[in-house]
Amino acid sequence: MTPFTYDDALNEALANPEFKRIWEANTVKREITKAIIGERIKRKLTQTQLATKAGLKQPSVARVESGNMPSITTLNKIAKALGTRLEIRFV
Repeated sequence: MTPFTYDDALNEALANPEFKRIWEANTVKREITKAIIGERIKRKLTQTQLATKAGLKQPSVARVESGNMPSITTLNKIAKALGTRLEIRFV
């Protein structure tokens, strides 16, 4: 028997039109969250270390990493603390 994977569960859920609408509406949030977590882990920083470098508190970083949409100012602080720059594009 083949194990039921995350992709299997997601594909099953995406068959529901309401779930699919919500999933697609939150694409930007997921991309921001994934980018921040990825950069933080790549630099071997804890949330607390990132928060300190960014002039934020750890709960603020945790909220951003859980998908809460931060302000552009907060994103810019996090980007600088990660040694990157914030770039917003419409494509």
